[in-house]
Amino acid sequence: DLVKAIAILFVVFTHLKENMGYYGLPDYGVITSYYIDRMGVPLFFMASGVLLLGRERFFSIKFSKRLLGIVIGVSIISILTNYIYYHLNDGLTSFFTSIEWNNTITNNNTDKAYQLWYIFYYIPLLILSIPLSSFTSKATQGQFLTLSVVFFVIGPMAQYASLYFVNPYIYVFTKTDIFSYLLYMFIGLYIHRLNSFGKANVIALLLLLISVFFVSFFRWKLPFIFDKSIWYSSEISLYISSSLLFYICSSYKGERLFSTINFLGVNSYSVYLLHVMIMYAFIYFYSSWLVWLPSKLFLSFLIFSSSLLVSYVLNKTPARFLLKIGRAHV
Repeated sequence: DLVKAIAILFVVFTHLKENMGYYGLPDYGVITSYYIDRMGVPLFFMASGVLLLGRERFFSIKFSKRLLGIVIGVSIISILTNYIYYHLNDGLTSFFTSIEWNNTITNNNTDKAYQLWYIFYYIPLLILSIPLSSFTSKATQGQFLTLSVVFFVIGPMAQYASLYFVNPYIYVFTKTDIFSYLLYMFIGLYIHRLNSFGKANVIALLLLLISVFFVSFFRWKLPFIFDKSIWYSSEISLYISSSLLFYICSSYKGERLFSTINFLGVNSYSVYLLHVMIMYAFIYFYSSWLVWLPSKLFLSFLIFSSSLLVSYVLNKTPARFLLKIGRAHV
């Protein structure tokens, strides 16, 4: 729950930041914030690794219904998000146009619902988790480490190499990003099974801060080298920073904030689906607020709070079957 709570805060922040003009941050501040909020998606993958691969799983009717619910729910959210944006900004009057061109079934066009790209990788990973779990639920840490190295070579390392070298052998592995996202899941389960927490957290926190500011500094100073590798599957530094943050979160034992963390964690998947359409509506009706920094910050707070409130309310209605799909996994 703590991982999911932090992850959804990062994800919403990155989308708000992009739509609020980066809150007037200087260039180095924009780059540094990028390396902070981009840890959100890896954290979701790592949490999914713990929940999907931690025990052996089997195909079932319940699983099929869950998979179908994800496809239906994401398609509905995509259509609504695109319709709201185009209706408000371009005067789109036909809802059927949005159904035809802006859905996740016919042409994989998420368009303005750009946060849903994640689902195109989550669905095949969800399916793969069933055969993989027969190994991962029983694998030793050494076996995990060995396979993680393999995934690193054919995943992010191959993705990064493909940015600079055109090679048919590398291309075989880079046609899909699945290996990179599987690596995130494996890292999550590997860290979850560690017992060496405690004082090591201080070191992990220091390394996390160093990695974020070190990499952002070099990307700021050497953009012609680092600007190419800014996606989750090829940004090797993200594997380091998000793994360190996941390690720190995994040892959290406090109960003082448990109810708040649990609330955010339970509703994180719903907020992930809904926050972009809510953001578009707020920005349209309160565009005059996007002039001063205090009003931008207040509007950002309203958007996140509204997304959380709408998610909570919908999870209490029959619509929850579309929104709770990822609760046990994401």
